[in-house]
Amino acid sequence: MGTATVRISADKRDILKSIARSENISMKQILSELIEEYAQRHQETIDLLARPEWADAIARGEAEVALSVPGRGLDELPDRATRASAGPGNSLQPTVPQPQAVDTPNAGA
Repeated sequence: MGTATVRISADKRDILKSIARSENISMKQILSELIEEYAQRHQETIDLLARPEWADAIARGEAEVALSVPGRGLDELPDRATRASAGPGNSLQPTVPQPQAVDTPNAGA
């Protein structure tokens, strides 16, 4: 496995060293765990950027914003137009899952 050098401030290094020493683990292990946690929190973004068509669409959108290209209204977007044509109650309303009832045992029984 390859390695990399990460430059951090002396203050951050000292904090990392203190944590590693108090938990009796290596700074490398702490950094690895932090990267894993960060990647998990940002998994949706990672998944989107892994799809070339989404990455291209994002790049086009950023270019349009930089050029001040006027945007479209929600009713002009393809998925919204389809829902709007489906009839009343479907136009511009996001699909929100309804909470499910959960049976819990009676604590007093």
